[in-house]
Amino acid sequence: MGASIPKIAAPHTGEYSMSLTEDQVKLLEVPFPIDDHEFVTSNPYLKKAAIRRRLSQIDSGWQLSPPEILRGKRGVVIVRGSLTLCGVTRADIGTGIIRQVNPDANGVISDYDQNRNVVQAVKTAASDILPRCAFQFGVGWYLKELPRANNKHTITTRAALVDYLKTLPSAHWAINGAGTRFSALRAQLGLDSEVVRLQLEPGRVLRSLTDTTLTETDALFRLFQLASNPTSIIS
Repeated sequence: MGASIPKIAAPHTGEYSMSLTEDQVKLLEVPFPIDDHEFVTSNPYLKKAAIRRRLSQIDSGWQLSPPEILRGKRGVVIVRGSLTLCGVTRADIGTGIIRQVNPDANGVISDYDQNRNVVQAVKTAASDILPRCAFQFGVGWYLKELPRANNKHTITTRAALVDYLKTLPSAHWAINGAGTRFSALRAQLGLDSEVVRLQLEPGRVLRSLTDTTLTETDALFRLFQLASNPTSIIS
């Protein structure tokens, strides 16, 4: 099944803001493990706990604004909210369906039951804000790019989602914790970060560590080479 799904590249638009670095944008777009997904009526979604963890990796002080009700009639509640991440704010809406209450044997509709359903619809709409706003930052982008057939997406089971995730780009080693190890070794060896950026790959100037094509092992070995041969370093 996986072989029939074409490779899909992450958007990496870089249009969010100068307040977000390129590495932060890439990390936001990294596909999630299979267990961070769930299915609702055969549609895959990201678990909100997984979204919160990803946002906290970027900015532990991220904030979600209180929802603002835009509409609450004709059976639908629509709210608007915004997510602020590293000083960048993106907004979206959430929706909730108001379940109608059937009249009792005397033809009376319970105000209590109807109001309870309205409150539940508002809660549903408000909880919809987080994933929608996070998507504006690239979180879960691939769930909007599901392969389709006959105007319907074909990823309706966990097994199909597993195959689909295998076609997506994986995280670069420098943004999943190994970048910290690289930086620690660089500092230990007394190498300047800007010089390393220029010399890590001869003939290539890296904008950031995640641009390197070296494996983590090769990159660490390269640091030792630079430290042992300072005459090769451009100052």
